[in-house]
Amino acid sequence: MHDFDLIVIGQGYAGLRAARAARDRGLTVATCEAVMAGGAVATVLRLDPSPVPFTGSGPDLGAIVAMENMDGGIVPYFEAATHLSPEPRGGWRMSLPSGSHHARHVILATGTRPRALGVPGEAEFAGSGVSRCADCDGPRVRDRDALVVGGGDAAFQEAAILARFARSVTIVLRGARPRARAALVEPVLAATNVHLLRESRLGAIHGTSEEGVTGATLLTPSGPATRACAGVFILAGGAADTRLVPPSLPRGADGGLVAEEGGRLGLPGLWAAGSVRSGFRGGLREAGEDGARVAAALG
Repeated sequence: MHDFDLIVIGQGYAGLRAARAARDRGLTVATCEAVMAGGAVATVLRLDPSPVPFTGSGPDLGAIVAMENMDGGIVPYFEAATHLSPEPRGGWRMSLPSGSHHARHVILATGTRPRALGVPGEAEFAGSGVSRCADCDGPRVRDRDALVVGGGDAAFQEAAILARFARSVTIVLRGARPRARAALVEPVLAATNVHLLRESRLGAIHGTSEEGVTGATLLTPSGPATRACAGVFILAGGAADTRLVPPSLPRGADGGLVAEEGGRLGLPGLWAAGSVRSGFRGGLREAGEDGARVAAALG
């Protein structure tokens, strides 16, 4: 078991910046990430805007900052944390499949998990037309029709990418108006091949084992309607990933962890940064600033 001043769980942008800021303060730091550095931003090929001048690519941003952190002495563990528990001597023990490690402080920067809609066909056609990444799967709908389900920033960012590939993009909104920022909505709706379907929901996804997704049932104000499409991109928000912390810690109405000023949680040495925190509504730049702010508050 290794001892650190700080372990940051999650290498999204908030976690990467928290680790960097703590290291710059002279703390010994480790990070833990099961997938790739960058978190959700690693699926976005073109950042608009990018929080740093040296790249506009999400995968590059995560990889470059993670490599800089490693070069600066931050220890990375490329495994999923399986358990987090307070130690009698103080601090926290993080368990990994390969072993466990101790730190005086832990920053949870675990972000959010995509929210499944639970509609028929969603799980069956995942990877065969059901997607959450336009950069990854946009070519599938080239010169064909696509649906985007969601009304927030992520939905409109993905729709902007899909509009470059697809014959048509229909954005399915639960409400009457998008929740996304106007700066994202306006250029998307200016595209002639993008349309809004308001006050509607996704009812089911249809397809075959050979072709993948071929269409969807939409629940509209005028009744159910079947729409042919080659891809359904689900960007309907996410749930804060709080699985590692005790259920006794207070959650907000959005499911995120309720943190005090500076990101402190209700247990000594435990902190939260970024979108795992209740009420966080920032973008990429704000996530990085939040991570650095939490690291600056560590005792």
